[in-house]
Amino acid sequence: MVDVDLSVKVGPLTFKNPILNGASGVAADVKTVKKCIRNNVGGVILKSLTHVEFLRTRYVPTYFFMDPLGPEYRGLMGHGESFSMYDVDEFVKTQLPEIVKECRKAEIPLIGSVLATNEIEEILYIAKKLCENGCDAIEIDAGCSLFYTERLQRIVEEYSKKKGKDVKMGAVVSKDEKAMSEIISTFKKELKVPVYVKIDPYLEPLENFTESYVRAGADGITAFDSFGTGIAIDWRNETPFFATWTTGGYTAGLFFVSMGKIVRILKKFPELYVSGCGGVRNVGHVVQYLLIGCKTVQVATAIFYYGHKLFNELVEGLKKWMEERGYSSVKEFTGKLLKYYRLPRTPPINYPPTKKPYPYEIVIDMSKCTLCGRCQDVCFYDLIQINREAKTIDVNKDECWNCGLCVGVCPQNAIKMVDRITKEVIWENKGLVKTF
Repeated sequence: MVDVDLSVKVGPLTFKNPILNGASGVAADVKTVKKCIRNNVGGVILKSLTHVEFLRTRYVPTYFFMDPLGPEYRGLMGHGESFSMYDVDEFVKTQLPEIVKECRKAEIPLIGSVLATNEIEEILYIAKKLCENGCDAIEIDAGCSLFYTERLQRIVEEYSKKKGKDVKMGAVVSKDEKAMSEIISTFKKELKVPVYVKIDPYLEPLENFTESYVRAGADGITAFDSFGTGIAIDWRNETPFFATWTTGGYTAGLFFVSMGKIVRILKKFPELYVSGCGGVRNVGHVVQYLLIGCKTVQVATAIFYYGHKLFNELVEGLKKWMEERGYSSVKEFTGKLLKYYRLPRTPPINYPPTKKPYPYEIVIDMSKCTLCGRCQDVCFYDLIQINREAKTIDVNKDECWNCGLCVGVCPQNAIKMVDRITKEVIWENKGLVKTF
């Protein structure tokens, strides 16, 4: 059995393992942080603090899951939560000392989180207070896309009028390159600790903004915060579900979006520290983020659903996965797959077909086939015909334009796509397509 070292070094910080909590109510105060530590997190990220009083509120009840709407909604969460309910001075006095003590005892880094606004003096005050009292790094929360909502836009407009200036917050300020560069460079100059920037999945052009953040001094990127807003409808009862206002916290589907966008970041900045975030529910998700180059992975929404025990399950699952493959350290496989992501080496073919037959053909293993008919149902041009009485399948291979639908839907993995001439397997619904 291989001895597994789960620790991850990122600049001056050493995480006990790569699995962190995402900045949220999961780690909002002493009690919740202790619960994170008991369940073996590699580091703690505090819930984002803000100087803006109206953002230190929440609606009650606060959280809801959409399971009653159907199995496809399982674990999909919305919420009426904003940011830390603590004033910074109150938090530093009543919560932070015990939190720092617990993190030191567990030998894990503590990262403070500050909601990004272009009121630099106010947010710098918060960041300094956190660092002076024990935080090892700061995450600038420029990812909250709730600020795209009409409700918060109106509130921010009223706040701006009182302040006599145009105030931007969260994901809105992230798109102000000048303001963000000033925030980052000021933090780096004043704090003397690593400074990370949390961004939202709508930030585009992604490479350009990332470059400006790095140029300003950002030590890393957390990618990504949840999708901004949404509503849920109880279609069986024809009523809104839970709330009549758009809510935040949606991470269903974000995992795939986040992975694709992180690849874009790391292809341009391969040495940049990126913490993968969004849609993590199981150890497979953790491993995938690590394989594309994330050094740590953050989990939040799934903790609300499954409980803090999920942290320990993910850590133990990662350890087991490494043992089975003979990895002794996380570093050995971090970024292993990043090199594969690029445009296809072969050019696309014309559609509709101008030259037939196409280069590949499908082969069906009749020893596996159950004649279920899925392949016949999905074929756009009815090129697959099943004869259940004769227990045969007729395929018009000369008209097949190699889309791969039948390979993908076969529940028995009985269909392969092969080269017409060499008979080499091109695609069998696992791994990488040969042509890519």
